[in-house]
Amino acid sequence: GVVLTWKPKCGANPDDPNDVEHEFCEFPSARKVVGLSKIVMISERDGAYLALDRDGAVWGWGDDSDGLISGKPAVPQPFGKLFKHRLVEAPTRIPLPTPMKAISASIAQGAAIDREGHTWIWGGGKFPELQAPGIDFSGPNGFVARQVAGIPPAKSIDLTYVVTQAGEVWRWGISRVNGVRGSVIPSPVAGLSNVVALSSAVFLRRYWKATGMFCSSASRQMHEVTANTLK
Repeated sequence: GVVLTWKPKCGANPDDPNDVEHEFCEFPSARKVVGLSKIVMISERDGAYLALDRDGAVWGWGDDSDGLISGKPAVPQPFGKLFKHRLVEAPTRIPLPTPMKAISASIAQGAAIDREGHTWIWGGGKFPELQAPGIDFSGPNGFVARQVAGIPPAKSIDLTYVVTQAGEVWRWGISRVNGVRGSVIPSPVAGLSNVVALSSAVFLRRYWKATGMFCSSASRQMHEVTANTLK
């Protein structure tokens, strides 16, 4: 249950200063993140870190610009200017109203599944379209968490996608229709069933199904290959 971290030091090729095509990195020894114990899950996104302990408590540290730790939305800046960074150096317990069983440092917000299967989000600000509808719960120091409405009981979460206890994949987030950006209310992803795990990345999402089928979707297209073809 101990969390370790390390930060590579990258730079030019020390043996060939003229080599501009490659970056060389040195990896120092890992160090323990002080203040965490009994950790069963971690998640990271753009320098913001979340950790879930055995008791269901969620901890956060790092870049809090999107409120993944404080729960306070980032303050919008004039177009072309960066959001003001807020740094939380030591792991801080996030005052969620109930124990959690899964977490995700999502896109511009924190997200989690509680032990009853409810989906929760907090923070955000850069992308209001990601703020799915639901019931807000207020905590100390201005913290606000939202229990998302309309999603069936879930068992895991990644970004704005959840795997339900029935093996469906549900999502919410941003859509583009005829070049116009809008929000997507929580809804099931068509064509997926018997899903047991999910992993997301920018523009690419992957799923393992209970039947041993591996699926990936990108650019609104879904492809399936049998698990024994993967290497």
